[in-house]
Amino acid sequence: MSQKIFLTGGTGLVGRALTDAFSLNNFEVLATYRTRKTSARNITWIKADLIDRNIDLHSYLKDVDVIIHNAASVKEGKTQTELDELKSVNIEFTERLLKAASSFDIKKIIFTSSFSFIKKPLPKVITEDAQVDPQDAYAQSKHIGEQLILAHCAKYNTVYNICRISSPISFDLDSMPYNVVKKWIIQSMEKQQLKVYGKGQRRQDFVSVTDIAQAYINCIKKSEMSGIFNIASGNTMSMFELAQHITSHFKTDFECIGEDQNEDDKWNISIDKATNYLNYNPQFTSEAAITALLNNISI
Repeated sequence: MSQKIFLTGGTGLVGRALTDAFSLNNFEVLATYRTRKTSARNITWIKADLIDRNIDLHSYLKDVDVIIHNAASVKEGKTQTELDELKSVNIEFTERLLKAASSFDIKKIIFTSSFSFIKKPLPKVITEDAQVDPQDAYAQSKHIGEQLILAHCAKYNTVYNICRISSPISFDLDSMPYNVVKKWIIQSMEKQQLKVYGKGQRRQDFVSVTDIAQAYINCIKKSEMSGIFNIASGNTMSMFELAQHITSHFKTDFECIGEDQNEDDKWNISIDKATNYLNYNPQFTSEAAITALLNNISI
């Protein structure tokens, strides 16, 4: 019997991949969106700004089996307006959602988290037990979100999956946020020389959104499995290698300049737990995900 899912943030970078995957798997899904919905099948769209305290969550959660709380503000918190949005969306809405969930027989809650609050210097291998030390407002809000989920699920004996997502890569450039990958691709398309700070030795784990979506489907199918899980590609790519890869594709060049204060960061993320307990088997390495994105760009 198909499970009914309530999904927040159905049209963002990860959300779009989730709704596409859920449509293909014939899940019944209620999904929130703020500005534009997609044409994915089997999705009932709910136009909602999560800042709005008047959203009738009780009416949406009736008969829902699984909540996937994917929506979040990703503001940096540099202004009071940004701080207010982080608090309202990432903390206060999460509290309201969980309060509403307590009125129903929700079988599982899945929460999209991040690695932003992992303590530095980073451990050689980042497991789910890595120490945390949230330094900025966004990291603090995501860590608080995890704590809210854990407390609620312990109180109501609800199964949970907290998915910490590394750097997600869509194969559609328009869907990508304006991060270093998109910035460098656009600059290379415009035949600009890329600027790599420091020696380019900082390493990141890039994970395809299709692999993320498969991880969430596995979470749903593993209905009795609770835990925090690292969802990543399981391998890394340096900023130097990333610049090489992009400039080689567009036949441009790059140079190393200045310093990178995060030069020593090596996001060597272990996915062993997700592999062992969720049968998570990413199909794309970091380099393969970047390659797939580049190959999908019309030039």
